[in-house]
Amino acid sequence: MNVATIDTNLGKPKAKPHLYSLDLLRGLAALSVCLLHFTFGVLPSLKNTELTLFFSWGYLGVDIFFIISGFIIPYSLDRGNYQSNEFFSFMGKRMVRIWPPSFLMIILTVGQRLFIDFVLKHERIYTADLTAFQLFTNILYIVPYTSARWLNGILWTLAVEFQFYILIGLLFGWLKRGIVPLIILGGMCNMVKYSPYLHDVQFFEYNSVFLLGILLWLKFRERVSDMIFYLFALVGLVLVYVEINWLAAIFAFGTIFIILFFKKNIIIFSFLGKISYSLYLLHTVVGTTAEALWIRFFSVQTLGQKIALLFFCVLVTVLASYVFYRLVEEPSMRLAERLFKRKTVVVAIPRGKEF
Repeated sequence: MNVATIDTNLGKPKAKPHLYSLDLLRGLAALSVCLLHFTFGVLPSLKNTELTLFFSWGYLGVDIFFIISGFIIPYSLDRGNYQSNEFFSFMGKRMVRIWPPSFLMIILTVGQRLFIDFVLKHERIYTADLTAFQLFTNILYIVPYTSARWLNGILWTLAVEFQFYILIGLLFGWLKRGIVPLIILGGMCNMVKYSPYLHDVQFFEYNSVFLLGILLWLKFRERVSDMIFYLFALVGLVLVYVEINWLAAIFAFGTIFIILFFKKNIIIFSFLGKISYSLYLLHTVVGTTAEALWIRFFSVQTLGQKIALLFFCVLVTVLASYVFYRLVEEPSMRLAERLFKRKTVVVAIPRGKEF
């Protein structure tokens, strides 16, 4: 999913500490979602096996991504001295950063389905209900507001991310005042969550994990005291437990702990963190292709053989994601920087703690 990337060029570029904790978390989140999908049905050879139960927690990688976004987006806006009149520039930058890779992933997904139906199967199975309208709604992340279906299961999380971007872009100036606006926002989000009129806006379903990320940013920028932070972090974790489950609360706690205290650079996770968005996007289409290749030459009967298949599919997916990152994601990031880079303005802001 980066799915959330550090975004500082909305204001004056500043030297900043690199948050190795985010590399670790992004890498773990993308890998956990990949392992969940591979063993939960995306790869038929691994469905309903011992591996399915072992990686059943992988869906919580999405929650990790949402907490990261809740933290890093306001962090980046704060360092860039973001102003409310820059909302459209902010949204434009996020769109250019995220949309081209996801658009290409949709094209690859549709291409794979067309190849299976018209070259391998010679009948419409995977493209039986494919329409131009479905493509349109997927590309714009508006499927929940229509009768269409997602072409790829991960796209719904990008829709939630953009809902958060809209909210934070509009309310950032208010939220940076401290804990009171955050409490009000949390109360409003939870009221809206149970409204019969906005149930399709999925951000509200996951608002508690995003708000934990925002709370962490307030702590990081010293806009709340330690006592207030820990008190409301506990409240937030209880909400996660009530609204999602106890395992989500444990993962949320672990995510907060790692962002606060983890400082070490672990090369493999720095690499996975860098390509995490590409890995998140590609793992379904690449993993299924890798499985189809593997089973042409090898049996997948024993647990050991299934583990070997899983390792092969993950390895191929990581390699393909790196290529995708270099050829698609990096150029998208550079384009976003060029199109929406502001003139340098020297502004003094309070300096927060550094990890």
